[in-house]
Amino acid sequence: MYDVMIRYSDGKRSKVESRFDDLGEACAFVLKLADELGDSTTSENDPPKWVEIYREDRLEISVSVVYGGLLDRRGNRVSRPG
Repeated sequence: MYDVMIRYSDGKRSKVESRFDDLGEACAFVLKLADELGDSTTSENDPPKWVEIYREDRLEISVSVVYGGLLDRRGNRVSRPG
């Protein structure tokens, strides 16, 4: 079973109420969630920094939340300098 967590820059974590049997499904969910969080993140005090997949308390995959999101609203990848 794979668990999904949102992690903040201060190290705080919040568990997302989703559990997955398949790593591919968990990855698709995490990428979409990271994009949504990045698109909706403004100047919060402690915005989310990563969306992570754990299996039995072991980190499997960590995706950075990018301010502005990863995709434009038409679903095309956004080119970001740097």
